[in-house]
Order: sequence, then C-alpha cells, then structure tokens
Amino acid sequence: YDTAWYPDMMECMDNQFRPEYEYCEYFSEVPEPEPNCHCHYYEAYEFYLEAEDMCLDHSGLGYTDCTYMSLSVACDSCADCTAKLDGRFREVRLARDIRVDDVASDVCIEFGASHVTFDGDGHTITGSAEQEKSGILAEQREGITIENCVLRNFGPNPSAGYMESAIRLVYTSGSRVLDNTIHFGSDGIYLEGSSFNEIRKNVVLDSGYMGIPVLYGSNHNHIVFNRVERAVHVGIASCLDVTGNIIEHNTVLWGYDEGICLCGDSVDNILNFNFVCFNQMVDICVTPGCSGTGDYNRCDTTIDWRDEGEEGCTYACETQPCRTARAVGPGSGMGLLKYALLFLLPPAFVLARKTRER
Repeated sequence: YDTAWYPDMMECMDNQFRPEYEYCEYFSEVPEPEPNCHCHYYEAYEFYLEAEDMCLDHSGLGYTDCTYMSLSVACDSCADCTAKLDGRFREVRLARDIRVDDVASDVCIEFGASHVTFDGDGHTITGSAEQEKSGILAEQREGITIENCVLRNFGPNPSAGYMESAIRLVYTSGSRVLDNTIHFGSDGIYLEGSSFNEIRKNVVLDSGYMGIPVLYGSNHNHIVFNRVERAVHVGIASCLDVTGNIIEHNTVLWGYDEGICLCGDSVDNILNFNFVCFNQMVDICVTPGCSGTGDYNRCDTTIDWRDEGEEGCTYACETQPCRTARAVGPGSGMGLLKYALLFLLPPAFVLARKTRER
C-alpha cells in the first residue's frame, strides 16, 4: 500500500477508496508547496494556502476563520512544549533534554490539538520517581505523531488509582508513535479507546507492568517492528473488548510473565512474523473467548495459540540473542540481583528453523 496526500478535500474524498491506497490524508506532509494556512469553511472542511498574506486575504471570503500555521518550532520544557502543541504549529521539536520535576500536572507534555507532530529529536524526557507522572499524553485527538523521543522513569501513581505511562493515547485515532525509546517505568506505550493508530519501531525496556498495552476498545491498530524487553507483566497486550489489532514483526524477549497476550474479549487479531522468546511464563497466550490468526511466528511456549498448520509457533527459539543494553535507572520491585542475573545468560545469536509439518 502507499499513502496519498491531497490538498483538496473533494479530491481526497474521491480517491480514498482506490485500492492502491491504504488511506488518504487531507492534512500534514502534503507535497511541495507545503501549505500552512488552516481555514474553516462553514465548519465543514479545511482549506490550506502557502503564504501568510494569502491566509489573511481569505479570512473574509466566507471562511469562519483562518489561522496561519508555522511549519516547525522548538520547545525546551514540559510547559513550553505543551503550550506550543495547541495547533499553531504543524511540528513542535524538542531542543534539549528535559525533566518533569517542575511540572504541576500529572503529565509532562500534552497535545492540545489534532494533526500536529511532536518530534523529540533524540532528546531525553526524564520522569520523577517521587512525583510519578506520565510522559506524553494525547487525549481525544486525531492525526497526531509522536516520534524520536527517549523517555525514562515514568512509573505507577497509586494516588491516582491507575498506572502512569511514558506515552499515552486515550480516545485518539489515526495517529502514529514512531522511533521512540522508553526505559523503566510502568507502561511503555499505552492505548485506551484508541483505534486505527500505528505503533512502529519503538524500543521499550524494563517496563514495570506492560510494554505496549492496547486496551479497552482500542481497535484496528497496527503494532509493528517494535522491540520489548524484560517487561514485568506482558510485553504486548491486546486485551479488554478489542478487535482487529495487527501485531507483526515485533521482538518480545525475557519478560517475567507473558510475551504477547490476547485476553478479555479480544477477537480477530492478526499475529505474523513475531519473535517472542525466553519469557518466563509463556511466550504467546490466548485466554478463553479470545481469538487471533497468524503465521511465521517464533516462540517456544504457547497457550491456545497456533500458527497456521502448527501446534504452536512455526519456528522455535534456540539460544539467546544479543541483549539491548540497559540504561542506568531506578531500582524496581524485582531487585538489582534479578537484573544482574539477566546479563549472565549467553549472548549468542543462533536461531534454528523448525521443520514445518503441513
């Protein structure tokens, strides 16, 4: 599939069902020239223009309002980034490493508008074990992107009655979480009531609860090319009244409980080409009432999971692959001894193919 960008709303609608396109997007990343004037026409659709003076010229031509959007802006604190994610800019880029110590709210960075991008530009956002906050939150948004961030130490918040997360999508759709690295904390990338999102090429290490939980009516999400290591509970979960999530090409290793799990009325999931190995309880599990299909997965232990024509996974795990280096982080409930023992396992990367019996 390809992606098509149309600066004209009607043309976008006319082409969105063509079979060669996975989807058509009417906003963001359109080809040159890149329009950045955001106009509402009787609150029915949006219109874009190239220059600020052209944008101002259209303010009185039947449009309810026109806002000129700068293409990109830098930010240098939690509050500064949140303030600039209000729709005035198409991309907000983090300019330096930041901490959450001076933030009064429960979230460091929060999206205030749809169709905007937050680019961490490789900088680190560090949480506080004492204040227990979430890193980045998008709630009731569409078409946002979170990319190139490093997040550390976002953990549980017992006083709030729920777990905090490094990245949270809540009732957010059509969005992307790309190329982020998350160390320690509770949940890595958390989805609740969020559908048609893409979670791609993220690395989640040492989650105190779940690596990538896709929960509570989060449907038709694409979870691909992620790496999750040493999650305490579940590496990747598609659970609790969800349907049609696609989980492909992920690597889930050395979890203390389950690698990938489909649970709690989770149906019509697709699992292909995942490498799920050396998880202490089970690599892939499907609880009663849940369903999924797939093939070409690599694992050793399963509960009610079968690749096409197999009793479990198509390929077996053999010896240990190389480990992703652990960053220095806070202590956890499992203790430093268990962390240290993990490094004693052999780092060889030798994988044997299991004969397919069809």
